[in-house]
Amino acid sequence: MPSKPQKRKSVTISDEGETEPVAKKANITMTPSSKFRKSSDFAKLMQKCYDSPRVIVEVEGSNFTLPKDLLCDFSPFFDRAFNGAFKEAIEGKVTLEETNKTSFEHVIHWMHMGSIAVPDPAVHDEKTFNEVVKEYIGFFVLADRLGIPGPFTVDMQSLTSTLRRGGYTVSKENMRQGTNLPKNHPVRQLLADSCIGEYVYSLTEGLGFRLEEELEELDGFGYDILMAFQRAAKGNMEYDHDGLYIEDPLHKGNAALRIRLY
Repeated sequence: MPSKPQKRKSVTISDEGETEPVAKKANITMTPSSKFRKSSDFAKLMQKCYDSPRVIVEVEGSNFTLPKDLLCDFSPFFDRAFNGAFKEAIEGKVTLEETNKTSFEHVIHWMHMGSIAVPDPAVHDEKTFNEVVKEYIGFFVLADRLGIPGPFTVDMQSLTSTLRRGGYTVSKENMRQGTNLPKNHPVRQLLADSCIGEYVYSLTEGLGFRLEEELEELDGFGYDILMAFQRAAKGNMEYDHDGLYIEDPLHKGNAALRIRLY
């Protein structure tokens, strides 16, 4: 095992080859209500990135050269790796196994801007809808794995809008990917909310549920569905001459979108 490196003052190399001290940590604050960080915070962050020494993160065979302080400030995972007594700290390189490159690019974008940028596809069909949803889920799963605390207010709003306007069902693959998040994670709740309509319909019409296999196989998925149904039932239940209705949890506040219980 390599010996623990001695603690020394961090330096960065300028274009002329001289060394200069790394700036003190900038006080970066997140602004959940806005799409991007405030200008003053963004300027501090950019200065921090400029002053910081570089490290390498390898993902799917590609090397990303990034500011060490940026990674370590936002991610406890990177902080332990690059500031601990591990070989990664000595070599200045971390390899992320089983990590999607697109998801990592979204994480880096979030660190800089405070939100991610998932492109709006030119063609809107079920396949492209699920490709977009997959990018969001991949980002949230990786952010959780890296210990990034958020807030992810803007990105949650964007994913919610995508699910609402899509009009398509979330694929089994995406549902399975979502269960890699901790129980009660808001993205898991949102994915469960998105399929409550078809779940209730399968019960009332005596049909098989599209995600029956996932209910049996995936740890916690049945719990997610049950909690989503309870939220919907407690939210707004109405009777009329046609039967009993609950509010569709994905479209809260839209009275035209209801789920018929009988």
